[in-house]
Amino acid sequence: MCTHLEVKELRVNVGTVEELTPGTLKRVALDGFPPLVVGNAEGRLFALLDECSHGESSLAEGHLEGCVIVCALHAGSFDVLTGNATKRPAKRPQPRYDIEIENDMVFVLLDVDSSETSSPRSELEESPAKFA
Repeated sequence: MCTHLEVKELRVNVGTVEELTPGTLKRVALDGFPPLVVGNAEGRLFALLDECSHGESSLAEGHLEGCVIVCALHAGSFDVLTGNATKRPAKRPQPRYDIEIENDMVFVLLDVDSSETSSPRSELEESPAKFA
C-alpha cells in the first residue's frame, strides 16, 4: 500500500545569520517561486516577496529605515514585520514569509500553493538559494 504525502510548505535555506547583518537586503531567486527579498532590520530577520506590490520594482534595490523597507522606484514603503504598506504610493500589503533559524542557518518557509511550478522539497532544502 502506497501513502501519498502532500507537502504544503517548503523550508528553504537562504544562507547564514552571519551573512544577514543589520541593514542587509538580499534578493533570493528560487526555482519555481517568485524572487524574495531577505534582510535584517534592526536585528530582526525577514522575508518578503521581492516585487513591490505598487510597481514592478525589486525591493532588494531599496533600503531599510528601521523596520521599514523603502522601494527604490517610487519610495513607497512596507513594514517588514507585517508586510503592511506604510507610505504611498504603496497601498496593498507585501506578501511576507516566516523565517526559522537552525544551527546559524536561515530558512524561509514557503507555501507550496504560491509556487509557479512544483519543485522537489529535498532539492531545495539540500542546497542554499542563489543570491542575485
